[in-house]
Amino acid sequence: MNLYFLVEGSSEFYIYPKWLNHLLPQFKRVNEYDQITNNNYFIFNAAGQPAIIDEHLPNAIQDINFLESQGKHYYNYLLVCLDSEEITVDELREDILASLKLNKNINLSSIEIVLIIQNRCIETWLLGNQNFVLTQAANIPLKYSEPFLTYRNYYDVRDQDPELMGIYSGSTSITHAQFHEEYLKAVFKARELSYSKGKSREVGEKFYLDELIKRIKVQPNHLNSFQYFLSVIQILQKY
Repeated sequence: MNLYFLVEGSSEFYIYPKWLNHLLPQFKRVNEYDQITNNNYFIFNAAGQPAIIDEHLPNAIQDINFLESQGKHYYNYLLVCLDSEEITVDELREDILASLKLNKNINLSSIEIVLIIQNRCIETWLLGNQNFVLTQAANIPLKYSEPFLTYRNYYDVRDQDPELMGIYSGSTSITHAQFHEEYLKAVFKARELSYSKGKSREVGEKFYLDELIKRIKVQPNHLNSFQYFLSVIQILQKY
């Protein structure tokens, strides 16, 4: 069993390998897509949309088909991990599948594609850690209290589903994904920490992931797209 992860950007490129170490320790990472043997995974950073859909997804399929043509069935799953951003998860899934169907230059017969669509972005999932979001204003140094307290008063992600959060009118963010990342940065700042894509150690740690998993057990109607990601992981854990 081998896995090819095509991820949208630097956040996923940093976080997914960390989480896979905790969730799928039997799979070992390789640096090049053609280095796999058995129970390996390769991960490629597509560096954003629409390149991940229009360019890198067809290229990944062609790479997998090329290996297949060499006489061995190298990859079992191609897992595409990206943000839904300003459209729904279902709309983005339909757009991607339609794009693949229209592309006559790719062959899908040798690979199963799994679309892991983060609603609205992976930072939305990260807001689901209830213990990481401070509860008492007294615990927050005054110089780090804003904009965190304003955002928490606007939408308290400890109790409300982060995937359903809108955009605070006083924010400079234009998109949902931008505001969710801005909110997450404020959460980290309140703890005298910093969050930046691909550079924040805490989000890759087991304690952080465990809290996200705990969240959906306690509030099973929250973080539906994260729940789908875990359902895929549960299937892969059987191998």
